[in-house]
Amino acid sequence: MRELGYPWSYQMLQATRLGRRVQWLWRVFGLIAGLSLLASAAVARPTPVSGALGLQPFRGYRDACGMPIFFAVTPQMSLALRDQNGRPIIVLDPRLAAEEEAPRLVFLVAHECAHHVLLHTTVSGLLGRRASTKVVLDQELSADCWAAELLGLNGHDEAWRVMSQRFTRSGLYSPGRGYPSGVQRSSIIRLCGEAGRRRRRQESLIPFD
Repeated sequence: MRELGYPWSYQMLQATRLGRRVQWLWRVFGLIAGLSLLASAAVARPTPVSGALGLQPFRGYRDACGMPIFFAVTPQMSLALRDQNGRPIIVLDPRLAAEEEAPRLVFLVAHECAHHVLLHTTVSGLLGRRASTKVVLDQELSADCWAAELLGLNGHDEAWRVMSQRFTRSGLYSPGRGYPSGVQRSSIIRLCGEAGRRRRRQESLIPFD
């Protein structure tokens, strides 16, 4: 798996927020509360994704992620969950299967993959989200950054650009509960997407457009 490097500005953001986490509290209550959270996150009867999306929704997915993807109706549009055996899965709302949603689908798959890779769906990660809105903010921005850099590195610039523009239109709006504003998400996606593009040029992985 290729290691992704975050831009310096995001490393600073992580350092100021992650340092305030109270790790020992998570360990004390981790087992009981974590099992409860995982049980409550179940999705009813997901349908495995099929057709063109398959196991490779975008170039680089199999190596960086490789998790099963399912379709199931969800108001969140996309989710990073674990099945009854604790294996990571990604759930997408069927509305994302529309052809015009292709760039958004690609980005959301990468974003949910990031939550798994960055351990946000572990017991401690789930407890952190419940305990602190600052952890929610950090997890969402770090997942945005990881996803955008992965897509930039693999030549999927349209996906991260479309999502950056989409969040720009949201302005200062935030859905609450610690989630970043549209401006915050747009900025991070653009920074990290461009970082992936620069690495692609330096490593000559894929033709640079």
